[in-house]
Amino acid sequence: MLLDPVLSEAASGPASLATTGAYAYPLGDVLLVAMITGMASAPKLGFGPGWMVLSIGLSTYADTDLGYALLSQQGTYASGYVLDVGWAIGVMLVACWADGASRVEVRLAAPASQVLPVSVPMLAVAVGLGALLLGTRMTLSTPAVVLAAATVAAAAVPLTFRAAAVGIALRVRAALAAPFALPGIGLQTSASIGVALAPGHGRDLSVLLSKADIAMYKAKESRSGHHVYTVGDDGHGDARLRTLEELRLALSDDQLLLHYQPKVQFGSDEVAGVEALVRWQHPVRGLVYPDSFLPLVEDAGLMHELTRVVLTKALDQALVWQERGHPLTIAVNLSVSSLVDTDLPTRIAAMIANRGLPASVLMLEITESFFMTDRARALDILTRLRDAGIQISIDDFGTGYSSLAYLRDLPIDELKLDRSFVLPMAEDTRAAALVASTIDLAHKLDCGLSRRESRTRPR
Repeated sequence: MLLDPVLSEAASGPASLATTGAYAYPLGDVLLVAMITGMASAPKLGFGPGWMVLSIGLSTYADTDLGYALLSQQGTYASGYVLDVGWAIGVMLVACWADGASRVEVRLAAPASQVLPVSVPMLAVAVGLGALLLGTRMTLSTPAVVLAAATVAAAAVPLTFRAAAVGIALRVRAALAAPFALPGIGLQTSASIGVALAPGHGRDLSVLLSKADIAMYKAKESRSGHHVYTVGDDGHGDARLRTLEELRLALSDDQLLLHYQPKVQFGSDEVAGVEALVRWQHPVRGLVYPDSFLPLVEDAGLMHELTRVVLTKALDQALVWQERGHPLTIAVNLSVSSLVDTDLPTRIAAMIANRGLPASVLMLEITESFFMTDRARALDILTRLRDAGIQISIDDFGTGYSSLAYLRDLPIDELKLDRSFVLPMAEDTRAAALVASTIDLAHKLDCGLSRRESRTRPR
């Protein structure tokens, strides 16, 4: 649209070499600005934090060249005209950008722009729509109308595929949400779906899968059900995927180890047993505590494998202690997701029997949330574990919605009182009364008691 007067004049008749150069300058400027803006908005490229200075500098130069061409057509341009200042300003702004971009420390320290990749196509569509709207009020050149329409159409293509992808995601989630029945139990599932589109998010299958995975974790975090990948997801998503891959390697490469926290018997000060606490000996980050990786293990569906590794290491250590004449009971924490597996009691019993250990060497610590989800399933699994001789402990008792009913109905050997439940009793008579009552109740139910010593217990 802006070049139309210049191009129309150039096409109307023969022109001198000087006027031909005057026409060529603004056309070249527009193409240069378009190329630079497209490169700057590319996700993995960029021109540093001063990209706006570069854009303004190039635009100023283009506007000055356009004015020069129009004045040249009219024969009114003269050297020293105020228009000449525009070239100086444009060159100065481009030079300022070049100076900033050449400073490596500035470019590396600059955060990645999340606005430009989205704002450029939005601005292009707005300009295209504006040109088409203006074309209804005045006569525009055919190339301007065609390019404006092409811009709007090109922007609509990814939106069309995005709408279709979201529709598929919604239908998949709806299909998976339908309840289904298993023997003795009704189940309902949900899904978190990540969407990545070609070619905007990548052309290679592995790249698209990686970005869809990143989007899927964003959907999990936001609990939205589905999420379409954006450039802004990369930072956290890349780190999460990298950690996940490292975790998979850690499980297969023996990078996990157990620390053992002793349980001391009141009165005799004897070590009555230990609790196994998992740690990750990362080859680069050093010792990593479980609160930094267990949520990811749970989300990624790796908890069954982690449980197998922990039980294997704990039982191997129990065998070493027994052969040295120091038999100790080892307590191992089990997550709710691990206890969904109805074959778990059989496998644990087989692991103990293969080492020639008594079943009482193992105590499984389970949180109260397990009993709240499915009482019948909890009773079945715990009864089978208890019948095999494995001890059962209720972890963090008193911090959740404790129910006396499950203390009556379920086979439990130990109540483990959380520190937050015990600590206030020195100053609070009501807290002291609750603790005393819980101790008396546990004794009458033939349950042992254990008190949590650490403020927070990474498992």
